[in-house]
Amino acid sequence: MAKKVHLPDSVREQVEKFVSVTIESGFLDDPIEIPQDYKEAGEIHLWNNAAEYYLSNFIAGNEDQLLSEDQALEILNKTIIHTNLESLLDAGLIDGIENENGEMIYWATEKGKNRANEDC
Repeated sequence: MAKKVHLPDSVREQVEKFVSVTIESGFLDDPIEIPQDYKEAGEIHLWNNAAEYYLSNFIAGNEDQLLSEDQALEILNKTIIHTNLESLLDAGLIDGIENENGEMIYWATEKGKNRANEDC
């Protein structure tokens, strides 16, 4: 997954500032030990989600608009979801396929179903 995409300089600066502040705040620090590669994946998802938001603002002519609390939370929630989905996919607990609309559809694998039954 590519972290740095071509962005206008002003957009790249906004994204890098948001990501930097978020990482410094400890957002990606987990109270339980997580593998470093998942923390790095979280940083990539954070960067991509912020880039998507700031680029859409730039295209709409609102590049100077500050993030609202709800918009920031949406970026952070997407980051958590994408990172967790990636870890579940890597562990073989879920699988997915892109449908005709370009949306990912996920389901539990046999390994995932067995794991869920063990945890109940």
